[in-house]
Order: sequence, then C-alpha cells, then structure tokens
Amino acid sequence: MKKNVTFLSLLTSLFLMSGCSGVTSRIKTIHDLNNAITSTYIYGVFEVIVFVLIMLLIASQISFSYAGKTDNSWKKRTVWFYIILVITVIASFVTNYFVFYRRISNPQYQNTYLMHMAIAAAVALTLYFVIGFVIIKIRSNKPYSKVGTIKPLGK
Repeated sequence: MKKNVTFLSLLTSLFLMSGCSGVTSRIKTIHDLNNAITSTYIYGVFEVIVFVLIMLLIASQISFSYAGKTDNSWKKRTVWFYIILVITVIASFVTNYFVFYRRISNPQYQNTYLMHMAIAAAVALTLYFVIGFVIIKIRSNKPYSKVGTIKPLGK
C-alpha cells in the first residue's frame, strides 16, 4: 500500500511541476516558452513510463503458443514492443502539439518549440527502447518469463 501511495504522490508532483495550472493561457514571452519546453520533456518522460507499463501489461497477457516444440509467442510480443514504441513517439508529438504548440503566438517561438518537440520525441523513443531493453534483459534470465522472450534487436 505504501508503494502505491509513494508512486501516486510522485506522479502528482510530476504533473504539478509540469506547469499544468496555466494551460489555457497563451505563450507570449520567453519565460513562458522556457516553461513550456521544460514541461515538454517532463511530459515525454511521463509518457515513456506509462507506455513501458502498457508494454509490460500487453506482453504478460500474450500467452505462450507452442507450435511443435518451440514457442513462437515471442514474435507477437516483439511486434507489440515496436508498435508501442511508435505510439510513444506519436503520443509525444500529439500531446505537445495540443497542450503547448497551439498556444504559441510568436512564429520564432513556434520554430524553437518545434525543435524541442522533435528532441523530446527522440528522447522518448530512446528512453522507451533503453528502459524496455533493460527490463527485458533482466527478465530474460527468469524461467517462464513472458517479458524476457521479447527480442528487440532481432533473433
């Protein structure tokens, strides 16, 4: 129970730190832009955490399928690993576009923010792959681990 409360308080503090209190206001000054850029990266990290958890949930729900003597279910898990990787990048762009980019009124600030949106999406892609790879390698030594059967770098 204490772990759930700690995790919930961490998520709440991340949400509050991201500057969600002023979502309806326009971004007109460099200070507002810097706050939006910082929030972009925080949103990206939060989205990676959520999508890694979704990947783990989906991987655990795919049952082992034995065709003869070998298990072929690792192919489905690997495909889902990459599908969620793509969804993570798309979600990063879409979230940042609708939450921040549309509120920027200065074209120069829009260009700067667009660059940071792309960097945040690349960071989200890299973090998802690295965190997923580490979890998969840790779980690959466990017998009957469904997550450990994912092969993100091929066979």
